[in-house]
Amino acid sequence: MNTRVPNTVLSYLAGLIDGEGDVGIVETRSGRSLHRQFVVRVGMTNTHRYGPWLARKVFGGHINRVAPRGLSRRVIFRWQLTNRKAQEALRVLLPYLRLKRRQAKAAVAMKIRKNTEKRLRLTKEEI
Repeated sequence: MNTRVPNTVLSYLAGLIDGEGDVGIVETRSGRSLHRQFVVRVGMTNTHRYGPWLARKVFGGHINRVAPRGLSRRVIFRWQLTNRKAQEALRVLLPYLRLKRRQAKAAVAMKIRKNTEKRLRLTKEEI
């Protein structure tokens, strides 16, 4: 993350995430595996590319361009950040978040460990 980000930019990004974004802990499974993995995720979707582009510039992550469909026929830009990078971004944005503050606090507090073994599972205390 860029360490010299003005407060105005951080508050702007927090406002976009509050209004056009999502913050959460998502359960994922790979293929037919019974092993669960939990991922911290923060993202933003917008029809204008500036917000997602600015979020990527400040925090990193990926932007996907979704082709137009439905009645609006507008291209959608989706920025997403996961795990430790998402936690760091949320930690920085926490003072500015209003609507997604509770979800951000839970996501920042979650322990994340790298799944280096195929059978590594979270304990009940870690969930």
